[in-house]
Amino acid sequence: MPGPKFVFAHILLPHDPYVFNADGTFTGREQVAELGQPESYRRQLSYGNTRMLGIIDGILEHSPDAVIMLQADEGPFPARYRADEWRFEWRDATDAELEEKFGILFAMRVPGADLEAAGLNDRITPVNAFRIIFNARFGTDLPLLADRSWAHEDLYHFYDFFEITDRLHG
Repeated sequence: MPGPKFVFAHILLPHDPYVFNADGTFTGREQVAELGQPESYRRQLSYGNTRMLGIIDGILEHSPDAVIMLQADEGPFPARYRADEWRFEWRDATDAELEEKFGILFAMRVPGADLEAAGLNDRITPVNAFRIIFNARFGTDLPLLADRSWAHEDLYHFYDFFEITDRLHG
């Protein structure tokens, strides 16, 4: 289809269930049980990364000036969470556990744009991703919001949030 496009895709890899090996072959429950969740996650992540790089190459082949943003919604759950998710309290999570869960992939390609001038920094959070792209590429003047991160207390209090920004950047 000719002309500019805005395409949003929420790809559910590498979330479980783990169904792909690194080469794209199917993995079953027995293999996942044998390998364990961390290795099954790594294999599915590897497959997803390979496919994503192929998609990006295809986009750039047809649209060399394409703006591309990759952003994860969350990282993997820490081992202590997986061991007993209903009793895991995020307030008691270690800094390393918070970083594992909240330290997400964030990458953007915005040809011809000065992203630093638009506000890109080491502590960027998803709330500002599109604002930076729009300001850098399309000349908008959207103010950046505070880059803050929040967690919920536990699965019984899913909507009771507390701020973890300082712990992630401590």
